[in-house]
Amino acid sequence: MLITSALVLLLSAYVPFDSRRSEAGNWLSVLSNVTPLDDIQHLLGYAYGSNPRQKLDVYIPRAAASQPHPVVVFGYGGVLTDGNRDEYRFVGEAFASLGFVTVVYDYRLYPEVSFPTYSQDAALGAGVRATPSDTRQCGDVS
Repeated sequence: MLITSALVLLLSAYVPFDSRRSEAGNWLSVLSNVTPLDDIQHLLGYAYGSNPRQKLDVYIPRAAASQPHPVVVFGYGGVLTDGNRDEYRFVGEAFASLGFVTVVYDYRLYPEVSFPTYSQDAALGAGVRATPSDTRQCGDVS
């Protein structure tokens, strides 16, 4: 499990700066299609703000219904100008398959907003109070 977790973190952190959409999009799609799905509940597109980009996805291990599980919050990189939580489904599913309730959030992008708005979106997207009640019921956020 440690090797799988390390691989997920390593691959999700690497996003080439040249040809971002063509190269990064291809390998992200491949990874999203090879992660396990059977034992994972998906809560997709939960709004944590009024802007269309202020949404998050929650990946919950089905076993989480019986007891709380640890929570992982994943904010992808995108140089604050690019990216979408849909491209990182593989991260949510991989961590959920390891027993973590996983939150993957989007944030508003430049030039629509500037600093410190990105940080505020990250705080809202990662905040326990902003996640669906299902996540609070099955995730151990202590």
